[in-house]
Amino acid sequence: MYDNGLQNQPKLHLYGGTAAVCFEGSSRNDGQPTINIDVAPKPDGRNVDWSQKITLQLSHNELVIVTGIFLGYAPKIQCGRPDKGINIARQTGKVYLSACSGQRIPDSKLSFSSTFPGGTPSLY
Repeated sequence: MYDNGLQNQPKLHLYGGTAAVCFEGSSRNDGQPTINIDVAPKPDGRNVDWSQKITLQLSHNELVIVTGIFLGYAPKIQCGRPDKGINIARQTGKVYLSACSGQRIPDSKLSFSSTFPGGTPSLY
């Protein structure tokens, strides 16, 4: 069984022009550690509306692929659920992230090369 002290881990926030994303350590119902990804719009281009966020908890396979994207080993992933989804794709020096849930949240380009030393947010 894994330690459930994941709530004590810092959250990682990234801010794009039209949206923000938060990566947070979590655990699945079976106790396995994973990551929750929250994506929220910036309706006025400045302030994040976290009350309109889309939250997606990654499965084990999705977690492996998302880590591979940030490390440069995987090009993209589409994490879909019946009512929402998040797309993550590696581009030169950037990670492109978009999310939707009934009402579309604008796409946001997030540069991890300048935000994360070494470009490895999944390891923090």
